[in-house]
Amino acid sequence: MVPVPKQNRLSVDKLRYYVLDPQFNNSVRNQVLSFPIVVASYPEQIEIKPLPKPRYCGSLTIWQRRRVTQYIEENLSNIIRIEDLADLVRLSPGYFTTTFKTAFGISPYQYIISQRLDMAKYLLQNTNLPLCEIAIDCGLSDQSHLCNLFRRTFGMSPSKWRKRQDGLSSSVSAPTNTSELAIR
Repeated sequence: MVPVPKQNRLSVDKLRYYVLDPQFNNSVRNQVLSFPIVVASYPEQIEIKPLPKPRYCGSLTIWQRRRVTQYIEENLSNIIRIEDLADLVRLSPGYFTTTFKTAFGISPYQYIISQRLDMAKYLLQNTNLPLCEIAIDCGLSDQSHLCNLFRRTFGMSPSKWRKRQDGLSSSVSAPTNTSELAIR
């Protein structure tokens, strides 16, 4: 076999770059596309490297999902760090983030925010706590943070949402006696 000088070697990656890159004109593209003919003619002079295997990214196992969701639910009012969640399921923070997104379809940060907003909706509907206390109870820094997230997610402020929920619950209340049924 005749050794091929290093500067004359073409890898599959370089070929793909030349063929797919629109900045190269058609003559260069045609020369590159004729490469299979050259390979067939001189197979011993051309080195073709296989493409690297794609990195497999699994998902969280059932016990890992359960442990992470339970930890998040129990610690919503505290600071929740990715490093803590990753340690909990014995993964590196980077790999945990990737597998979490595969398992839940959203990032850990988005999941935590959605859980905090769900808790805020529950507290808004079932208590008369002021917004600043609800924000702190949900693990948000202040009332402004709660209002910004709430408005961005639901399209209205928390106080407006609370008023709407109060209006819905009072209009749906069942009549207390049969005389009210006849009037309605």
